[in-house]
Formats: sequence, structure tokens, C-alpha cells
Amino acid sequence: MLADLARTARIAAPEIRIAVDTSGAPLTALRTAGVRIDLIKPNLEELAELTGTDPASLGDPRAVAEACKILRAEGIAAVLATLGSAGAVLATTDGAWYATHPPVIARSTVGAGDSSLAGYLIADARGLSPAERLANAVAYGSAAVALPGTTIPRPTDTRPDQVTVTEIHLPAAVATP
Repeated sequence: MLADLARTARIAAPEIRIAVDTSGAPLTALRTAGVRIDLIKPNLEELAELTGTDPASLGDPRAVAEACKILRAEGIAAVLATLGSAGAVLATTDGAWYATHPPVIARSTVGAGDSSLAGYLIADARGLSPAERLANAVAYGSAAVALPGTTIPRPTDTRPDQVTVTEIHLPAAVATP
């Protein structure tokens, strides 16, 4: 159903950009539907499921970026993998980055992933660089965790300037003759 919706949207308005934050069968179906997706936002477990990777092997940002690279090779333009309190990894056509936020006192994790996606999309709409989009995503996710219940963070609740972003250098894909 989600794949059908994405396909219909592409037909109706080919210029639109599609960002997806879902899990399980709908996410797996999107991967095989042949629909161009601009951004997916899996958490660590979802990324492992999508790529057939053992979640235990995704213990460092480089391994996460390598898993994201699998999805990128299948035509997904960008992958924003959220890692809970360990931050997030972003893989795009421009490269891969890892971001962390100073520890916050967790009051509720409900909606943290959704807030991360919102932060990314806000930064993207502003035309910010991939690293800045990632910093904004992590700032929004961290702000959401620090707020009570399902409180949605406002821009004034976020501190992207406190986010540390590091580029991850991955080996180039080897061309097959």
C-alpha cells in the first residue's frame, strides 16, 4: 500500500520528493517496489532488517554507513539511520557522516525518530548541506528525548551547534568488468 502510494505520487507529480519513516513489511516492500525514494529513516534494527545485516555487527558508525551504502546502491537517494543515544548516520550521494549530541536527560523516547526526521526535512527545506541536515536531525531527536511525553520540539528547544558531525570515509565501490 505504501509502495502504491509512492508510485502514484511519482506519477502525479514526478518532481516531488519522498521521505519514508516506517518499518516491517511496508519498508521492505518499498525496497523492492522499484519506486524512487529520496530518503528513508530507519533505526538500527530496521536498517539491519532491510540489509540482511546482523544488528550486532552495526556497532560502529562506519558499519552503519556501509549498511546504508547497500540501500544507496539500490537507488535510495539518502539514508538517515538513527542510533538512539549514539546519534545518527547519514549516507547520501555526497558521502556519509556521523553525528552525536552531548548526553541529555531522557524524559521520553516517544517520537524521537519522528522528530529527527522532521529536523532533517526542515534543514533540507532551508537548503542546508548534508552535514548540517544531519546536525539538525540529531538536535531535534535529542530535544524530543529531553521533553516530557509526546511533546514536539520547537526550533528553540534544539541546539544543532552542540552536535558534533564527522565525515565517514568509505572505500569506493569496485567496478566490475
